[in-house]
Amino acid sequence: MRFRIPAGISAEETRIAGAIFRRKGKKRAIQVEVLASDHEIDGRRVRRMVKGLIEDHGLPILSSTGRFSGYYIPGDVGEVKACIKSLRRRAASCLGRANTLEKALRMSEQLEI
Repeated sequence: MRFRIPAGISAEETRIAGAIFRRKGKKRAIQVEVLASDHEIDGRRVRRMVKGLIEDHGLPILSSTGRFSGYYIPGDVGEVKACIKSLRRRAASCLGRANTLEKALRMSEQLEI
């Protein structure tokens, strides 16, 4: 799998993307804190930039939690499929929590006098 950093992104985004692109495979993921420290920017800014690189520019940046947490470029199709599966599970869990909170809110509103 070969990927390119697109033209038209800022110099800062190019540096962040380049650092991630040097991390091929989940076991080589780079943590947000390392990216932030290496590039002297805030961790939240790193997350926002990565989100933009993925959603606005279509870069195949994957993320993981746990033992090998951080951002990385997929080493193979299996890593992409595993990331998709993880994202879908997390999304379903978030929706389930939102539904539960909505039910709790409706019940509390009914009980108020």
